[in-house]
Amino acid sequence: MKERHQHVAPKSTKPATKVSQVKSKNLHIAKVNQEMQSNCPDIQLIDPKNISSRESLAHNIHYRKDGEVFRVRVFLEDGNNGSFQKLVHYKEDKDGFPHILPLPKGKEREPSAEYLKSFYAGAEILHDEKDYRLELKDGREISISEINGKIVKLNSEQDDCLIEKE
Repeated sequence: MKERHQHVAPKSTKPATKVSQVKSKNLHIAKVNQEMQSNCPDIQLIDPKNISSRESLAHNIHYRKDGEVFRVRVFLEDGNNGSFQKLVHYKEDKDGFPHILPLPKGKEREPSAEYLKSFYAGAEILHDEKDYRLELKDGREISISEINGKIVKLNSEQDDCLIEKE
């Protein structure tokens, strides 16, 4: 069963990752601009200097390690004091149904990149799905969904641009 986040994700009280802290290769700006230009020709393209933040909304990785299939899911969760990144780790049974695995206390909230990589280090990545939002200095927000590195959805309400692919 595939979970999907709602169209508009809650804003985190934690500051979004500043662009200077994110490797430019992870932003895929050229790819995003190409999709926007191909599908919404009147749109103003993204200048990397105009990006004020990049916020991860959800990230799902399915991987095979030692012959077994696991899933790591990190998503924006609402809490009493604002939103936070929540981690859930699953192991698939023989029918492919995911079962939640326990995590060490305190590791389920705001997991570090190093901790996440520890799950699938040395594993075969089967599926990699990301949902994130770019906030631009000109006030625009662009939500992007990628599956295995390919953009499958892009939405910029301010530009009246919605791209959905199957």
